[in-house]
Amino acid sequence: MFEMNGVLGALKKLSKERMDICEVCEDYNKKNDQCLKCRCFMSYKSALPISKCPAGKWNSINIKDLTKENKNG
Repeated sequence: MFEMNGVLGALKKLSKERMDICEVCEDYNKKNDQCLKCRCFMSYKSALPISKCPAGKWNSINIKDLTKENKNG
C-alpha cells in the first residue's frame, strides 16, 4: 500500500523535473502551457507518471518505481 504523502511528493518532484525540461524545449509554448508536438497542456501531462514526451525527452514511469525512487533519493 502506498503512503499518500509519499506519492504526492513524488508526483510533485516528477512534474517539476519534467517541466524543467519542457520549459527549455523549442516545442513548448509557455504562454499556453502547451506542447506543440502533442498539443497537451504540460502542467497536467507532466504530473501523470504514465505520460511520455513525444520528442523523447522524458519517458513514462511506473508509480511503484516512482515511490521507490522518492524514498531512496
